[in-house]
Amino acid sequence: MAMNQLEKTISMMECQQAIHSFYMSLDSSDFQTVSGLFALNGVWHRQGKQLVGPSSVLEALLDRPVGRVTAHMVQNMVISVLDHQSASATYLTMVYRCDRLEPSSEPAPMLPLSILKYVDTFTKDSTGNWLLLSKTSKQIFVT
Repeated sequence: MAMNQLEKTISMMECQQAIHSFYMSLDSSDFQTVSGLFALNGVWHRQGKQLVGPSSVLEALLDRPVGRVTAHMVQNMVISVLDHQSASATYLTMVYRCDRLEPSSEPAPMLPLSILKYVDTFTKDSTGNWLLLSKTSKQIFVT
């Protein structure tokens, strides 16, 4: 059965919220939430590795330096809802990163790292949540 415009719009908003939740959680070091946004067979192509499933994502994120501060600015997002179970998103992120020796409550210096182009694909789980099936990125600009 084809999706009507309202269903497509709702699905687009839900996928957009999943993307924003991913980066807000990543930048807040809430790695449990980040990993929970992946399907059981979801693949994150990250730093030359393929992280498969939530547990692999969580394990990799727990290896991040404890003093790392990041901010991801998400821009130019275009979401395509293919059907009731699948969607994709393309967007850019401007990434700022500062690696400190230990966590600090002080503001980090503003150090731009890169601009990346992301392509995410989503699948809907049995409870109606949109989960990442794949996440890939390509550097467009670097410092």
